[in-house]
Amino acid sequence: MKASNRLLYPALATALLAACSDQVVTPTQGGPLSQQDVSEMMTDMSAELETILERAAQDKGLIALQGLPHDSAMSNPFFGYTLTLMQAEHPRRVPRALRALADTELPRGVYTYTQSDGSEGWVFQEASDDLTLNWSYDADPITPKVETEEASATFDWDAQSPTAEAETPTGETLEVPTSTTFTMVAGGESVADVDTSLTYYQAPGCGDQADGILEPTSLTVNGSGSLLSLENVGYTVTEDDMGDTVSTQGRIALTDKNIALDWNISVAGELIREDCYTSDFVPESGTVATELSGLPGETSSVAFGFTFDAFDPEADVVAEISGGSLVVNDDQSRAVTFDGPLGDQDADGIPGDELTIRFADGSSTTLEQLLADLSGSARTLRQFLKRP
Repeated sequence: MKASNRLLYPALATALLAACSDQVVTPTQGGPLSQQDVSEMMTDMSAELETILERAAQDKGLIALQGLPHDSAMSNPFFGYTLTLMQAEHPRRVPRALRALADTELPRGVYTYTQSDGSEGWVFQEASDDLTLNWSYDADPITPKVETEEASATFDWDAQSPTAEAETPTGETLEVPTSTTFTMVAGGESVADVDTSLTYYQAPGCGDQADGILEPTSLTVNGSGSLLSLENVGYTVTEDDMGDTVSTQGRIALTDKNIALDWNISVAGELIREDCYTSDFVPESGTVATELSGLPGETSSVAFGFTFDAFDPEADVVAEISGGSLVVNDDQSRAVTFDGPLGDQDADGIPGDELTIRFADGSSTTLEQLLADLSGSARTLRQFLKRP
């Protein structure tokens, strides 16, 4: 893929990310958005995004998961199941001596990670229909072993529906979840309660001896943690006489600030299967729709979207963009619109020289010029892209 083409989605999504700021520079009150307004909003967004990521790093659930022991693989409850998955994908990568330890059933039971008598590992405590892991972790990763807390994570494999059997590429039958609830407690606080639903591909001659093959065609996640909430986050693969489509949608919200990101992205193309399993997906066209809401200050929401077709990542023109818009506070009269071919026709390493961006104040520019202005210079942007 050409270096310039790596910016297909990042270049267009920059406008969306640019709008999320606790201290967004307010455009002229009620006036049309100008290029300067958008540039200032983008600059402020970068600082706010860094702040959000720093805050996320302090999430208690994330800290506890980072402290989840990952050594002593032989005692890990997932060890046998993971071997089966590895064998299904790359049979020769699993040493012959370990193949007998492979397990086709989901791990269950209560385990506690212990360190005593010079040894450490996961110790089985009692039988259970679920899988529960208990461990200690450093409450402050910066100063480890000063203060430890206890964590416990539970996988309820059949929370809303029974588990299923999926056929692997090597013909084995593997137990897989269709509806799982993941709960987690860290430092005495509930830090996660997440439900996950999956469906698996099934067609004549594919997984006939099971409930499908080991290839999920849909995934939906709902739940919350101490920092984030998830609503209908997932993807769907659709194959029918009308064509093949891969779509993703969902809503992620910061629970402490009521800032939410909604998206709905659908890509149509050709899904190619070999021996039942997907070997490639060739995108042709699609739509992108996102909205960031709950922002403080004058800029409370930003919606961003576009349609593309004639997609070809190896061509000089990657795609034809139409119906592109960036709308602030649901005010269509102040919208920024864009359309045109997305490519690097002048071969200077910066895409979008013929993709026109129109501002509500009547001015216009190209994506190439906007990216160059934001980067300070075309040379700086090329260095960022690490263009050969």
